Amino acid sequence: MKTTNRFTLSHVVLLACLLVLALGALPAGWLLFTRPDGSGMGMPLSMLAHSPFSSFAVPGLILFLLFGVGSLVTLYGIIARPRWAWTEPLMRGLHMHWSLTAAVIIGLGQMIWIVVQIAMLRGVSWLHPLFFLMGLAIVGLAYLDQRTTGQLDASQKLGAI
Repeated sequence: MKTTNRFTLSHVVLLACLLVLALGALPAGWLLFTRPDGSGMGMPLSMLAHSPFSSFAVPGLILFLLFGVGSLVTLYGIIARPRWAWTEPLMRGLHMHWSLTAAVIIGLGQMIWIVVQIAMLRGVSWLHPLFFLMGLAIVGLAYLDQRTTGQLDASQKLGAI
């Protein structure tokens, strides 16, 4: 059995990235969803001229649920490492805890979100490269965490309860 301290610097940075992403996405997503005209964030609807959206409701919902709530659930999963029956097939197929797979999905989703946002808005803010790099960091750190903790530790091997 490989025993390692899960709270390495890379582990803490992964948790911090997910927390920062959640803390930004929850209020921004909520404001965009509840005020779909963009007034809650001072964003005019004209920003959506080159997008498939007529309001900020759908982007706000995605932001709130995927990057806000999703990041918090993933954060909890990485810290507590719970085993839920519905995650067993995912863990069996990928040989890593579901929370690390979720972190990779969130990180990749964040990078895609930023690229699509730049394309639709036809402009770049200083936040775009910052959040793109955060997504990249989440992906890399999740893979590093998976390698550092030895994939599924002995207490989480499938069939060992």
